[in-house]
Amino acid sequence: MHCFTVKKYTMKVQKSIEHYPAKEQATLRVIKDKILEYVQPLIIYCVTCVSTTEREWSCFSHTRRRKEWTFECDLLLVLPNDAIIDETTKKTMVEQTAAFGEVTLTIHPIDYVVQQIKEGSVFFCGARDGAVVLYEKDNATKLLTVTV
Repeated sequence: MHCFTVKKYTMKVQKSIEHYPAKEQATLRVIKDKILEYVQPLIIYCVTCVSTTEREWSCFSHTRRRKEWTFECDLLLVLPNDAIIDETTKKTMVEQTAAFGEVTLTIHPIDYVVQQIKEGSVFFCGARDGAVVLYEKDNATKLLTVTV
């Protein structure tokens, strides 16, 4: 007779990067700092983060060890309404963060983000409710609390 146990898991919303391994934490901090050199956002959300480590070894050879690490993340930058980011600045930010992996930037002014949340946008509501906050200026996330 086989006995199976089913466990129910609930996903805990993480608001900091402390649950990531050290290498991912360090990478996200450096990426955040690079972005802050070029723009002054109100909020930087980490919407997705994927890293993979590949190691190869064999019991027959001690010299064949290889370690590869890849990193990808999608960030949402919420800017003040009067901030203007031209394509050159966005391109520079992507180039400056490319050494750490593939970084995709989505950039919008706060009024647009609030409007999208009011309209029930899955992306913006999901980012507000579940994304990790990498940077926040002056409690800006409170500005995204929308009552309908």
